[in-house]
Amino acid sequence: MNEIALRVRYSETDAMGVVHHANYIRWFEVGRTEYLRSVGINYAQMERDGVYAPILRVEVEYKRPAAYDDEVIIQTRVLSFAQLRLRFGYRVLNMRRELLCEGLTVQAFVGRDLNPINPYKAIPDAVALMLKCAEKDKADG
Repeated sequence: MNEIALRVRYSETDAMGVVHHANYIRWFEVGRTEYLRSVGINYAQMERDGVYAPILRVEVEYKRPAAYDDEVIIQTRVLSFAQLRLRFGYRVLNMRRELLCEGLTVQAFVGRDLNPINPYKAIPDAVALMLKCAEKDKADG
């Protein structure tokens, strides 16, 4: 699992003064990118190598709001890597460690032509790291 802290920017809030729901999905992307970077996978380099991982599914369950200038913690973990799909789980907490939302994303692997590719062949080193992360995150609960 990886954690990263962010401060809510004014532009991320809505007319009610709370974080707009779509921003949590943007924060999931921040968490995912930083998670991959922390284990030695550079997503930008994967794209330069012609491998993309588009989102196939997003699920979010909102528990309580965050507001402008709050600090939030994004926890990210690999839930599974199987059948050529990568599943990440997310939890967004406030600084009191209260759950604000949780969710997941499912990603596939495609080439520049947007056709599915086998990541085991295209990016074997990154796949090995992702499998290792999935095992570790599963063991950690």
